[in-house]
Amino acid sequence: MELAVGLSYVYKRDLVVHNLRDRPNSVYDNNRVGIYSANWQWNKRDNFLRYDQYPRIDDLLDFEPYNSIILIEDKIPYFPQEDILIEDMMDYYSSIRETSKRELAFAFKRKNLIIPPNKNIHLKRTLGQYSTFFYDRSKELDQALSKVRFKAEYIQLSEVIANSIGRFKGAHLRLTDNQYDKPTFEQFTAGLDELVGDLPVILSTDEPTNTMVLRNKDKFILLDEYIINNFEKEFKEFKFQDEVSFGLLCNLVMHYSQDFIGSSGSTFTSYIQRNMNQAGRLQGWKYWNKPPSATTGDFSWNGHPTEGNKACWYRDWDESLLNLR
Repeated sequence: MELAVGLSYVYKRDLVVHNLRDRPNSVYDNNRVGIYSANWQWNKRDNFLRYDQYPRIDDLLDFEPYNSIILIEDKIPYFPQEDILIEDMMDYYSSIRETSKRELAFAFKRKNLIIPPNKNIHLKRTLGQYSTFFYDRSKELDQALSKVRFKAEYIQLSEVIANSIGRFKGAHLRLTDNQYDKPTFEQFTAGLDELVGDLPVILSTDEPTNTMVLRNKDKFILLDEYIINNFEKEFKEFKFQDEVSFGLLCNLVMHYSQDFIGSSGSTFTSYIQRNMNQAGRLQGWKYWNKPPSATTGDFSWNGHPTEGNKACWYRDWDESLLNLR
């Protein structure tokens, strides 16, 4: 949605967003779910979460495109009005400048997405970070991106929860469907040991019953348990009380961490790090598996040892800092 809103401002275009609900899914009692969740089942949540309603992205997110916006629940393979089809937007970046050596470093093997006047463009596979997508962002574009925000009720309750904890260090451990960057037990334990000290450690994870979590439980407070034990009434005032809504609240609480370690390849982690970076609290982009982070060019992802352009959507970077002054 950030990339869509950003492009609508860059090109002064109307915006159509489709595929807001998936096909009926047996995992969700054949409901059409708007946002995927690993849906980890944990008995301590049995009487806490409800699955009678599922949010769409516009139920959780506020956004202001340049002009009009049309939201369509179904996936539209082809629009009769489309002039240009981009099958994989992850192969592109956006620039309206004249190409320079610095821009080529930003591009990192990607092509410039140029939208001609009076042409309708259909973009697919839109995963990406604004930090690596928009080259040489203007202050006006940063202002527009900053208005893509989660709903106020989630932000407000997350602040109340964080204040009730006090100053803390944060950790996020993504497991379940994370097949490629799952840390080892030793990496997870070592990362926790680096955080343990003067402040309590708060852990958010999608698999709280995993062995590596249980064997280290004396080192942290599990955020799920903390919210369930202390903020059930407040959470149940939300219209949506499913796994996605709960996960969103957990993510927003973690933004108040004073130090943080997260999971490689996780958007959940990158959104926490990005917002800590914006608040001036991020003490380095830390991950359990300590991937190489050497920079060899003008941008943080230059020289990153990932195949293709993976570094441009796989995580976020210092360039996520918005100019809002």
